[in-house]
Amino acid sequence: PGFNSFYKRLVSSSSSSASDSSVLRFFCRGSSGGFYTVHGASALLIHARYLGASSSSIRYFGTGDQALASVSLNQSKFADVLRDVLLERGEHTVELYEGAGDKWKCTKSASPGKLDAFQDELFNSGGSDKGGLAPPPSLAVVVHNKDNTRTVGVASVDAYRRVLNATAFVDTSESLVALEHAVMQTGARECVVLRTDDAGAGASNGDARRV
Repeated sequence: PGFNSFYKRLVSSSSSSASDSSVLRFFCRGSSGGFYTVHGASALLIHARYLGASSSSIRYFGTGDQALASVSLNQSKFADVLRDVLLERGEHTVELYEGAGDKWKCTKSASPGKLDAFQDELFNSGGSDKGGLAPPPSLAVVVHNKDNTRTVGVASVDAYRRVLNATAFVDTSESLVALEHAVMQTGARECVVLRTDDAGAGASNGDARRV
């Protein structure tokens, strides 16, 4: 079928942003997004993690080696999966496709630190006991070395509340303990470490990335 060919091209495409194991691709079906389907390895993951042990929820498009695993999610379950993947586990990128047949287009994408595209599904949808959770902020970190002093600058962006915070402090520990505490307090899932030309910047940036 046309969809099977499209999906396999999508997964194997060299222009795809990541492998099938790290990207969960949802396909909007029905009028006005009545339900969603997930396919291939992602379908098996969703089935095992969120739909229970029953194999009745798995369908296959096609036959033999060309068969493509598929599961369906209603609006409420779709929102629950998004919350767990993006807010709790923070281990996948999510893409939402709209279209039909073999013509589909990615209309939304999100990662644990970049949630804007799915604000409504994550924080306004009913049917989940996780509704109302605020998304984690995104961080940017820069480390400066000057006069044998290591100064750490941290900025956080809370897209949900539209708040930007920034601070700087001296971190004398070799492993950047103060920075680690700052990251833990914010609950950030993504962090950008900025490069500098300071002496010893490479080692300091490496320490920041490990945090």
